[in-house]
Amino acid sequence: QAPQRRIGAGRLATLEASYHAGRRPPPGDIVIDHPANDATSAGTTKFGRNWLVLELHANSFVPSITAFPLYAKAMRDTLLAGFDAIGMTVPEVISGHQPDGSPTAKPHMAVLPLADLGWQHARGTLMGFGLALPPAFDNPHDNPDTFQLLQGVMAALNAKAVNQYGTRLLQLCPRGDDAKRFMIELHLASVTGRQSLKPSRYSRPSRYWATATPIVLDRHLKQPPGDARQQEIEAIIVQACRNIGLPEPASITEGSSAGRPAIQLGKHSGISGATPAHPSVTGTRPRWRLPPALRSREMCHAVIRFDQPVSGPVILGAGRFHGMGLCLPFTPQPRSKTRS
Repeated sequence: QAPQRRIGAGRLATLEASYHAGRRPPPGDIVIDHPANDATSAGTTKFGRNWLVLELHANSFVPSITAFPLYAKAMRDTLLAGFDAIGMTVPEVISGHQPDGSPTAKPHMAVLPLADLGWQHARGTLMGFGLALPPAFDNPHDNPDTFQLLQGVMAALNAKAVNQYGTRLLQLCPRGDDAKRFMIELHLASVTGRQSLKPSRYSRPSRYWATATPIVLDRHLKQPPGDARQQEIEAIIVQACRNIGLPEPASITEGSSAGRPAIQLGKHSGISGATPAHPSVTGTRPRWRLPPALRSREMCHAVIRFDQPVSGPVILGAGRFHGMGLCLPFTPQPRSKTRS
């Protein structure tokens, strides 16, 4: 089984000291959280299964999950500033950009929301952040280069943290917002064993996956509303699966939709506690807040069926590096029989 990397008490200080001294740090405590890969699972995504997990502090402001993409950008910006603070060149796998500033074509870090989702009485409350690196970082001790880079990530986080409430906290605020009103505080020293903070929830093999946050479509739609647009969206999601290394979804074999991909689209998620892709007419739920480059894109929720179980993380669409299109394994409910 692969170990989940939790930032244990004092670990960041140890890693930072070892980094500046140019030596390999002593092994830290390892907590096994992830199940072993299912031998029958098909495909491997471009995101690792072991995430760096940061938990919201009990005294922190808790933003709506709909603002998470902006906080994800703030997390990335803070991490980049942390690399500058420790005098280390920002790695391409962290920034998502090549040295000349152009977007990288290589797998890179995604910042993901860990929320109260998928439980019977879930409310969708944001509880923490997961930093998902490519699969090469799942077992960093196997490669000195990846181990050193991970060590640098932890040192960069620690460089931007502050001492507050008797612990080390990372303070984030979306650019342009009032820091006093919208600043959040994340633990660097420890992570609890709360189930909603376990990355393993997002990686176990499953044939069915449902979006916990809406998919931001990878391109603008050309078809008018109707069945043609539905098919266009389905095709975009099929390509989104390919983009992260997954096989194509299964094909429907019966009825009028035979031959189309087994993708159920909708405004609402199949995951309990998840926020709709669009606010209701009454405006009781806030609208998703996206970075400027994504604001004009359409969004939707989806349930996707594959021919064979696939292992996560499954994170789809143009907003995947900002926590959008994050999926959970899904168990479809049997259709109820109509009384005669």
